[in-house]
Amino acid sequence: MKKLLPLALVLFSAATHAGAYSDDLAKCLVRSTSSNDRNDLVRWMFAVSSVHPALSTSTRVGTEALEEANRKTAVLLNRLLTQDCLQQARHARRYEGDVAIFNSFKALGEVASLELFRHPAVNSALTSFTRHIDSKKIDDLTLR
Repeated sequence: MKKLLPLALVLFSAATHAGAYSDDLAKCLVRSTSSNDRNDLVRWMFAVSSVHPALSTSTRVGTEALEEANRKTAVLLNRLLTQDCLQQARHARRYEGDVAIFNSFKALGEVASLELFRHPAVNSALTSFTRHIDSKKIDDLTLR
């Protein structure tokens, strides 16, 4: 697996074409993860994102929390690829290459993110910016 790019590239990379084996692996990954597993994955995505300089004035995850998130994510990925979805992972990598692993984990990351945004509190916060929109100006767009 050392040839594989870091998982961060998988979860945050641009979309690439997924083949049948990637799709099978992605389905297995989603089916084999619990809500807690997906929450851990979201926490990891948040933790690694927090080190970006653009977020330096926002919440920053401490070194210990980042390392714990890294550890949990590694345990999860090891379990998924070498136990829960072993056959699908073998076929995907054999017939579609490393990009199949990337695509499959990207799909899992998307599912985990969707679960995050479905939470009522997150959804409310997500849409709260609309109170600052000048709807009159937006409505005027269609009049011109």
